[in-house]
Amino acid sequence: MAQLTGINSSYDRISLTLGNTLLAPEIRNHFDINYDLYKSDSLSLGLYSSADLYQAKFGMNISAGPGRQQLSYIDNLGKVANAQLGFTASGNFGSLSLSSRTALNYQGFLSIF
Repeated sequence: MAQLTGINSSYDRISLTLGNTLLAPEIRNHFDINYDLYKSDSLSLGLYSSADLYQAKFGMNISAGPGRQQLSYIDNLGKVANAQLGFTASGNFGSLSLSSRTALNYQGFLSIF
């Protein structure tokens, strides 16, 4: 005679990632401006700016609560904007070439908890 015995497993799923068949395409509108402040054979200085506006932006939809597993999936969360403003400098000084870029960025991110 055989008897089945339950095995106590230490495996407890705490997180699950699901697929999303209703995911719409992410739409990106991009705009940028580049302006040369000074340009010569050995030195170049410039300003640049760019902006992105996303519609139907992809993001994580996360559902969690006490005593239950966390569920997450990629979803279209809404509109978000990204922006960048910067300064560039590059130059050739004899056998030495230098290049530098400094920028200020804003990056939006959507998440639903």
